[in-house]
Amino acid sequence: MTILFKKINYLQLVLDLIIVFIGVSLAFLFTNYQEQKKKDKDTEQLISFLKIGLQRYDVAFNGFYSYHETYNRNFRNNLDNKIVPNINIVTFPAPAYPLDAFALLTKQGYRILNPEIYISLIAYTNAMERLEYIEQKLVNTSEKFTELNNHNISPEAFYFEQNKWARLYLRYLEIRKDIIKELLDKSDELKILLQEKYPVSSIEGK
Repeated sequence: MTILFKKINYLQLVLDLIIVFIGVSLAFLFTNYQEQKKKDKDTEQLISFLKIGLQRYDVAFNGFYSYHETYNRNFRNNLDNKIVPNINIVTFPAPAYPLDAFALLTKQGYRILNPEIYISLIAYTNAMERLEYIEQKLVNTSEKFTELNNHNISPEAFYFEQNKWARLYLRYLEIRKDIIKELLDKSDELKILLQEKYPVSSIEGK
């Protein structure tokens, strides 16, 4: 037994252990490198999609906000002068808003994005959901307004009902305007954060 023990080449054993250790360490580092490369690629794609989405909707929402500044004011002036604006025909882009796409971005971004950007993105998505909701309310209100034409009521009652629905409609218009302003502000916040946390050069250089 003692003879067998003495035949062990301790130097070789130590060298073998070192080789195994180096091999495992290199494999671990390579795996981490691959995972980091994948994360960097996913982050780059996510940020690219987010920037494109923000730019696209900034154009639309700026137009909507300018429209409401004039339209809402004229609408209120008409009501104050006992003129009920016609809201029979109402169209909105909902459900064309990419809520599913933004939901996917937030889901993917949980493990990838900087926390500040992730929280801001959730707030932006939430505002877009509220925008779609309020637009549906506008459509529903315009339908109530239209239904009045099918009722045989006195002119006074007809005006009273029309005025009631028109004022509710104006309230929703103001809410829509406020949400659009919120979306524009959140978009600016997101773009600043994206530039701070993920400069183009640093992403491309990875």
